[in-house]
Amino acid sequence: MLLILLAGVAAGALNAVGGGGSFVALSALVAAGMPPAVYLTAAVIFLFAADVLAQPLHLVALLAGAILGGYTGAHLVRRLPSAMLRTLVLTTAVAMTAVFFVRAFR
Repeated sequence: MLLILLAGVAAGALNAVGGGGSFVALSALVAAGMPPAVYLTAAVIFLFAADVLAQPLHLVALLAGAILGGYTGAHLVRRLPSAMLRTLVLTTAVAMTAVFFVRAFR
């Protein structure tokens, strides 16, 4: 739990500076033995929470998309092999980190 707490603090600091904290958080959760689906769910909730609170008129559209996307994502996560899902999530995290890194130094 201490590893996850420290990784969360480090991820928050990295995101505040220029992004890329998701890579740290994902690595810590995978190292702790949590399935990638847990990370994906938490990431989606926290990323969109600020937008929904800032623009309440978009709540209905975001809610409909979240329900449809959540159902589809849950269906796919249950069907895909764990190794394939882990590879997909790690590849996406590395790609996002690279994009944030390039944007930070433009």
